Amino acid sequence: MRKALALAAFLAMAPYAQAQEDASSAFSTNAEYRLRWQYDENVKANKDNEPTSQDAFNQRMKLGLGYKASDKLSMKATLLHNAQWGIGDGSGETASAELNGITDAQNMLLVNEAYATWMVSDEFTLRAGRGSLGFGDGTVIADNDWEATPYSFEGLLGSYEMEFGRFSAFFVRFADIPYSATVAAQDPETNATGLLYSHKMMPEFLKRADVHVIKVQKAFTAASTAGYGQDIIRYGLSLGGDFAMIDWRAVYNAHSGDYIVTGNGTAVTKSKADANMMEFELGANFEEFMKSRVYVLYHRDTGDDSTTTDKNEGYQSFFYDKHYNAGLMDVVGWGNLTDIALGYTMAPMDSTTVGLHYHMFSRTESRGAITAGLNGSDATSNVNTGANAKDKIGDELDLVATHNYDNGFSMTGRLGMFMPGDALKDTNNATPRSDTYTTVYVQAKMNF
Repeated sequence: MRKALALAAFLAMAPYAQAQEDASSAFSTNAEYRLRWQYDENVKANKDNEPTSQDAFNQRMKLGLGYKASDKLSMKATLLHNAQWGIGDGSGETASAELNGITDAQNMLLVNEAYATWMVSDEFTLRAGRGSLGFGDGTVIADNDWEATPYSFEGLLGSYEMEFGRFSAFFVRFADIPYSATVAAQDPETNATGLLYSHKMMPEFLKRADVHVIKVQKAFTAASTAGYGQDIIRYGLSLGGDFAMIDWRAVYNAHSGDYIVTGNGTAVTKSKADANMMEFELGANFEEFMKSRVYVLYHRDTGDDSTTTDKNEGYQSFFYDKHYNAGLMDVVGWGNLTDIALGYTMAPMDSTTVGLHYHMFSRTESRGAITAGLNGSDATSNVNTGANAKDKIGDELDLVATHNYDNGFSMTGRLGMFMPGDALKDTNNATPRSDTYTTVYVQAKMNF
């Protein structure tokens, strides 16, 4: 009798146990925690202009959640929490980190990604919702994960895998502005539609070939709110590969079309967009000598001299990977930038990499503005754009080392120095920048 009762209990619990097991296997998680400390000395590149030094601790927690309903249907969410230690909780000695999230956002959790995926067939996948849209080598659209909040876009993405390549098409809505009587457009929106292609079957010396065409349309709102309209086509090609001890890559991206400067109804004033960027990198690898690599890089994107109102040649960088281009200090960014870089990297141990990078920055168009990076708004502000303006922005030297541990933990340290050039030292600037800006940076990161 007891054996019969035990068998009955087992059979009753079996469906529940199976359901628990299925539910457990359907869920997936991943996480990352990183902590950064950065010390800036002479952040304004002028010792007489306070503050001369500052430091900050910044942390980020990233949590990825996945659920697989079946082999065909799944969804994903990525949650972020960013905080700078001590910000937003008063300045007295009794301040604490217990923020209420009402008057300060540092206690808030951000939904960076939330999308569903449908595998329509073995070749075709459709995604809808908010998510990243990294493509190719990151020179046009990238995850941009180094910054506090990675890029994410709301829309549709379809990918079709073939033996020789991958086709992807997307529709993204950047902005949907509610109707207002003060807005010229009846239904002001900003949309982008793109076609991306990555080739697979390539000769030995070619490892990557990516092509993109993107249509960007932005309704005109009002010039006073920097709401210029756009009707722009972006296109480009990215190639990369290696042969023997040499690796190389070549990139060309451009955009053309119209910026709608003013307009309502039939009265429209346009500025012609005509801009491009090109980048070439050549590296030599010495695998037997601590996996050493020496490289040279040339980058040039167009600038606008602001002397004509019917044409705009300034390159708009779109959503590229900002940190890993134009120096690790993030003093300058793409847009009216010429960058010649030399570098050397090596791995003295399998788990340790060291790199030394030197950049020489100039304005492509001396009468155009300088695009500031994440840390460059002070050092590059108020530059002269007159007829006698100088080209040389400055030089940057970065020494960086990363050590990876066996358990998903890594440490990175960096020393950076930015030496202002004639364009910043110019006495016609409101505040000439003539002193070296130095950064010490340490990051600890854990992946789970």
